[in-house]
Order: sequence, then C-alpha cells, then structure tokens
Amino acid sequence: MGSIWSNAITALVVPLLLFSIISSITNLGEPIRLKSIGAKTVFFLLLNTDEVESNPLLQSVLPCRSGRVHLGKQHRHDSSHRASVT
Repeated sequence: MGSIWSNAITALVVPLLLFSIISSITNLGEPIRLKSIGAKTVFFLLLNTDEVESNPLLQSVLPCRSGRVHLGKQHRHDSSHRASVT
C-alpha cells in the first residue's frame, strides 16, 4: 500500500512541479532576469552541495567529545580488564 501511495504522489507532484517551473520561466519576460535567477540558482546549488559534502568530511576528521578518535571497535572501560597490581 505504501509503494502505491508513493507512486501516486510522484505521478501527481512531478508533472505539477515541472509545469510550475516552465510556467514561471516563460512568464519572466526579460532574458536578463532569467540569467540573474539562473546564476543565483546555480550559486546556491553549488553552495548547498559544498556544505553537504564538507560536513561529513569535517565530522570524520574532528575528534569526538572525549578527545579520542574511535576508529574501528569501541573500547570498553571496565575495571575487570585492568591489570592488578601486587
């Protein structure tokens, strides 16, 4: 049932969105305004892409809150694994 609902929404929304974009472009009138809007759109798309790509990279490089970087297995800090001193 969920896939049917998702496909129905996609079948309705995609043509409406495409028609809305085409209609707004044709109603602009002046090519200079279209160029300005296109340049802003490309700029914000590239800015968004850069942010989406750089955040995971920075988070993978920066240490966690404890100051340690955990690569691979996480270590447990139990008292049972400590060596006893005699």
